[in-house]
Amino acid sequence: MFTAVRRALTVICSAQESVNGGRILNLTAALVCGIIRNKDCHLSHIADEMPGNALPASNEKRLHRLMKNEKFDLETYFLPFAKALLSCLSRETLVLAIDGSTVGRGCMALVVSVVYKQRALPIAWLVVKGKKGHLPEAEHIKILQQVHPLIPKDAKVVLVGDGEFDGINLQAVIKNWKWHYACRTASNITLYWEDEPFVFQDMGDHTAPGEIFNAPGCKFTQKKYGPVLALCWWRRDCKEPI
Repeated sequence: MFTAVRRALTVICSAQESVNGGRILNLTAALVCGIIRNKDCHLSHIADEMPGNALPASNEKRLHRLMKNEKFDLETYFLPFAKALLSCLSRETLVLAIDGSTVGRGCMALVVSVVYKQRALPIAWLVVKGKKGHLPEAEHIKILQQVHPLIPKDAKVVLVGDGEFDGINLQAVIKNWKWHYACRTASNITLYWEDEPFVFQDMGDHTAPGEIFNAPGCKFTQKKYGPVLALCWWRRDCKEPI
């Protein structure tokens, strides 16, 4: 497994093969093998399954040093792999998920992942200082601008996100790339149909459990962005519509 993984990584990161005599590439290949064999991304668990005769504690220290190594950078050892992954998965529709979560001490991570076999595989992220909450729309656009060059030109892309990612500037960027998207939004958001205003809650009042109420060609928010397709979906196992 190690030989096969290292050979594949050498092709992806061919320009960097000579960095530190290939030591970083060797350890990266061992890291990947540990993830595959353990099916876990905690360093201590990866260390248990890395190839070679070193003790798990020694392997874990090596991995910690690798993560702190300035030469183990995003552009060299991660983005080429992410691009290769997306290229393979683009034979079918690429489903990207964007989400924010608390990480470390007093930081927020904004992550874009590709959905594959009920797993979300991270392909790009931003970490900023801040408490739990919504990040500015500019940060949402910034992370997607990192992802866009990795996507094959002819790929069909669907971006999904929760109510944090319903900004009209973000929607405009996605539309310009000819991506599809679906995002949640608040029930009190104003919509317009032929210049007549209404809110999502009005759609919910006419939706029963198990039904979908759709309103195509709406304008979104008081800025009248659109047209968009507004959906109110009452899943049977939910207490209220989405």
